[in-house]
Parts: sequence; C-alpha cells; structure tokens
Amino acid sequence: MAGDGASHYLYVAIDGNGRRQRGTVQADNATQAFARVTRQHLTVVKLEHCGAGDTASSKATSRRDQIALLRQLGLMLQARVDLMQALMAMQAGAATPTLRSAIDVAMSELRSGKPLGVCLRTAIPGMPSDILALVNAGEAGGCLAETIGHAVEQLEAEERIAATIKSALVYPTFLSVAGLLVGMIMLLFVIPRFATLIGERRDQLDAMSRQIFWLGDVAQQSFGLALIAPLVAFLFLIVTGLRGDNAWLRRYAIRHIPLLARLSLQRERERWCRIMTFALLARISIVDAMGLAADGLKDTSLQERAINASRELRVGSRVADAIAAIGLLDEAQLSLVRAGEESGLLADMFRRIAIDTELGLRESLKRTTGVLEQTVVVAVSLFVGLIVYGLIASLTSVYETVPL
Repeated sequence: MAGDGASHYLYVAIDGNGRRQRGTVQADNATQAFARVTRQHLTVVKLEHCGAGDTASSKATSRRDQIALLRQLGLMLQARVDLMQALMAMQAGAATPTLRSAIDVAMSELRSGKPLGVCLRTAIPGMPSDILALVNAGEAGGCLAETIGHAVEQLEAEERIAATIKSALVYPTFLSVAGLLVGMIMLLFVIPRFATLIGERRDQLDAMSRQIFWLGDVAQQSFGLALIAPLVAFLFLIVTGLRGDNAWLRRYAIRHIPLLARLSLQRERERWCRIMTFALLARISIVDAMGLAADGLKDTSLQERAINASRELRVGSRVADAIAAIGLLDEAQLSLVRAGEESGLLADMFRRIAIDTELGLRESLKRTTGVLEQTVVVAVSLFVGLIVYGLIASLTSVYETVPL
C-alpha cells in the first residue's frame, strides 16, 4: 500500500500485444510507481509525477554522469560480468556519496527481483524514460549489453547537440554582456562629468542628447539598479520561459520564428531516428519502436502524429507511408526508408538519416550563430554609438554657445 503522502503518476506503457496503454498509479515515489506498472506486465515508456508528496530525494545526475555510468555498466556486461557485480563496481566508482547510496538502493531492488529499468531509475537518477524503456526491451529480448551500448550512443548524441547549442550561444552572450557593461560604465561615470560641464544648458541640447543625459541621471541616482533591474527581470523571464516542461517561450518562439521552427524540426528528426535505430537493433518490433520513438519527441503535435502512425502500422500500413504522415522526414529520407523496408535494413537507414540530420543541424546552428553574432554586434554598436553621439552632440551645442 502507498503511504499517506503518496502521489499520483501518469504512465504510458506497452502491453504484451504491442498496444499502448495510458493510466495513473499511486505510489510514494517514482521508483515505486515504475515497479507497480511493470508488475502489470507492461513496458513503461513514460512516467510523470502529477501530484504533491513525492518523497524521492535523489537529485538528477548530469548527462555526463549518466553516460559514464551506463557505459561502465555496458562494458562490464559485454565482458560477461554478473549484473550485481557490475552495479557494485559502479558504486565503487560513483562520484558522490549520494550516488553511491542510490546505487546501493538499486542493488537491493535487483536482489528483490525488480527489472533492471527500475533499478537504473534509482541508481542513475534523472535517466530519461525512453532510455529506461529501451533497457527494459533489451533485457526482455536477451540483448541487454548491446542495448545499453545503443542507449549510451543515444545519450551521447543528445549531449553533443546540447553542447553545440550552448557553445553557439557563448559568443553572442559575451558580446551582449560586454556591450551592456560598456554602456553602464559610460552612463555611471562618463555622462555625469559631461552633465557638470553642460550645467544649465541642457534645454539647448537636441532630444537624443537630453535622453542620454536623463538615462545618466537615472543610473547615477539608483547606482545603476533602475537600469539593471528591468534587464535582470527580462532575462529571468526568458530563462524561466525556456526551461522545463512548461517552456512556453520556447514553444511560442518555435511556432512563430521560421528559423527556430526549422532547427527544432531537425532536432526532433535526429532524436526520433536515433531512437528508432536503437529500438530496432534491440529487436523491438517496428510498432513498439514507433511508440517508443514517439515518446521521445518534445513537440506535442509531432508526438500525436507519431502515435497515430504506429496505429496505422498495426493495421497493416507500409512503414514509409505511416512515417510520411508524421511530417518529420523529407522525400529523400522517405525514399531511404522505403529502400530499407524492402531490403530489411530499416535500422541502418534510420541511423544514416540520424547522422546526416545531426551534421545538418550543426551546420544550421553555425549559420544561425553567424547571423546572431552580427545582430548582436550591430545592436551593441548602436547602443554605445547613441551614447557617444549624445555626448558629442552636447559638446557641439556647448561650443556653439561659447562667444568667440
């Protein structure tokens, strides 16, 4: 029975007949909820907390730690090391006491007969649900070591793309901060000196110069807080709008900015194709693989179309025709899928599409970064240039009023 502080968890799972099932389960924490669903002979592909009272205290591990631990486990399983001994070796090499404690709990769960996916959810907190589902499928199919290797490849691909996106934003961010600092220094320390020189003659300045001196007064009187606080609030709004599952700003930007929509589509295509590749290599049926890949999508509309495509496959549609309805692949890529379907090499074709998409995404990010850098340079130059213009215009006005 769940405790008094039990929470409800939403789950998506696949039964023994390949049908997708959705429901809720009550449990004290995510590990217990995962175990209760799997005891119903279901393969969990998604599990989400939907209420208060979750007592799980393990902090999610970083993506790099997830990759390192999962790779270590896969290598030891490939060397035919016993699973319990492999977990003990992972525990000995864990980076933090919290992680060692989590692995210890996972070993206890393994001794009690729980599936490896449940144990890994505990041992490596924060592991994505689609990766755990892939591990469960590999365990059921008797190819666990190979499947864990595929899971590591998927996590590495996610990390590569995330690192590429972060590095693409570093230089524009640096330019923006540097430009704002230069502007603040001029408003706080340079403008006041010119204001003293101008004295009572501000009314004789043009509108731009008066505005610059007014900003300098505001910055001086509030020690810059009046200008920095709105900027910090704006940045906080952007960060909170881009993070987490409720990333409303990201969804809005993708929906209304064509460039971001194209990048997002490439990102979704790469993720979907990789999951399809590894699911098929793990001997999962094409229908179950489609369901697993659908849950890896972040865009809800694409996810819904992918779920419908898996239903079409179940009633006998051709793979390429069902995938075409999702809208993820272009015609050239669909022709590769048709060739793979006829030759029995679908996994290889999906891998090829995923690799090409990742390379294309990197090139698109490089071009986008170039445009963003130039935009930031122009914006910073205009900001600093307007301040300089205000100063020069004020000096010109003063000199014009000085009698010769």
